[in-house]
Amino acid sequence: MKRDTSMGGSRSEFPRTSELNALDPGDLSKERNREHLDRLARAYWKPIYCYIRRAFSRSDADAKDTTQAFWIHLQEKDLPGRFDRSQGNFRSYLKRCLRSFIGTEIKAATRLKRGGERLTTSLSNGFEESLAAPGEDCGRAFDRDWASQVFQRASLELQTALCGEGKQVYFEVFRTCVLESGGNRPNYEYVGRSLGLKASDVGHYLREARRIFRLKVIAAVQEYLVDADDLATELRIILGPQS
Repeated sequence: MKRDTSMGGSRSEFPRTSELNALDPGDLSKERNREHLDRLARAYWKPIYCYIRRAFSRSDADAKDTTQAFWIHLQEKDLPGRFDRSQGNFRSYLKRCLRSFIGTEIKAATRLKRGGERLTTSLSNGFEESLAAPGEDCGRAFDRDWASQVFQRASLELQTALCGEGKQVYFEVFRTCVLESGGNRPNYEYVGRSLGLKASDVGHYLREARRIFRLKVIAAVQEYLVDADDLATELRIILGPQS
């Protein structure tokens, strides 16, 4: 694919802002709640764009058009304001909204095609293709994109933190044992030989790097929570069942 849009932040970093902390339980006014949910929705602009671009092989311009159309749809229907936290977290709610929106556009594109009318907007591009070759479930793909971007962001922040403390070797151990392991259990002796370290040092460096990495992941995830009780569930998506 050609270069992604710069809108919504770097693709390697999940969008963030200091304003995206969970709501204070003591301040749940309707206005305050709505402002917070609007900020959350805007923060998800880039993950939505990335999903649409990849899932439907859209160009940068088409993906931006579709994402913007979905954003307008959210605002016109006041979907953030309809969010009910008792029905799940905000990201799950947003996924349902996106799934519904895409399904509606698929039906609209099909009606136009059958009626012989010309599809004049880029919003239709790709959706009719998905009818012939259904892709991955929208919600699952969105979850994977979200987890991947949080993981990448935490990895970059871990590297910056460790290298800033003169502990680059800690990150090299983490890179070898986690980022480049393909999910395989690391052999400390083998890793040690490749990095000129003792196996015991590899184990120590890896434990410390993982501890800091987990804190980075938690910090990233917390920016997108409406309810702090969702933290454990979100961490399992990114770090696995042992998180």
